Amino acid sequence: NSLSGCIPQSFSNYCPLDLNIRMSSNDGLSHNSNFFSICNGNECDLNDPCYNGIQDGSESGIDCGPDCKPCIEDLPACSEFPDYIPLMQFYDSANGRDWTNHTGWVDGRQGNNCTYCDWEGVSCDENNRVIEINFNINHLTGELSNTLTDLTNLQNLILHRNFISGTIPIEFGLFENLQILNLMNNELFGNIPNSIVDIESLVELYLNENDLTGILPSQIGNLTNLEVFYVHLNELDGELPTSLSEIPGFIRLYLFSNNFTGEIPEEYGYWENMEFFF
Repeated sequence: NSLSGCIPQSFSNYCPLDLNIRMSSNDGLSHNSNFFSICNGNECDLNDPCYNGIQDGSESGIDCGPDCKPCIEDLPACSEFPDYIPLMQFYDSANGRDWTNHTGWVDGRQGNNCTYCDWEGVSCDENNRVIEINFNINHLTGELSNTLTDLTNLQNLILHRNFISGTIPIEFGLFENLQILNLMNNELFGNIPNSIVDIESLVELYLNENDLTGILPSQIGNLTNLEVFYVHLNELDGELPTSLSEIPGFIRLYLFSNNFTGEIPEEYGYWENMEFFF
């Protein structure tokens, strides 16, 4: 399955039974081995982390096995790095162990490398805050983590040409500094969330070559800093919103190969900087 997170502390109720549980093939779980004992006698220590993935005596109640990953919250060595937890949640949600290149991330997930500014695809500012995640053709699967917005300094999120599925999280509207959002050529479906118009810092938005449906948000004109907007090769429909004309600095607007209907708004004829309008 695709279960994630920690083994619930309530499982301590099974201790008198000395129960063995099998939860293999759940890569997001903190203890992902074929069998592990949740008890040590009549005592449980379910949240006792397995830092190195090996049962070596430092864990009192859990036989982690070789595939164990500690719960993110149980990594005090990384607590001083403010963007560590949302990066790990992104890694788990996008099945990071299967990425083509995940240098630094695997050790990071085990709590052995907290310096995420050196990890593949991550760029930071001078304060060790993440400003860019860039994975082009890196076999990302799974879904987008809705806690990416906890990366409050993030400026560029570039994940094109992967296999990410699911919907675009409505929480993405909480980004305050995002300038480039590139999700092109994935397997996203569902509507473009209305909350996306709240990312007023956006300059480039690439959502093309997915399986998106529904209409363009009626208030898309709120993105007054937008210069590039690609939504071609989806299954979008409805009428073209007049509010697009309220974006003054458009350079490229690609709408082709959708199911739009109605007339082309008269207001679309007044963009002064437009270079490509398909």
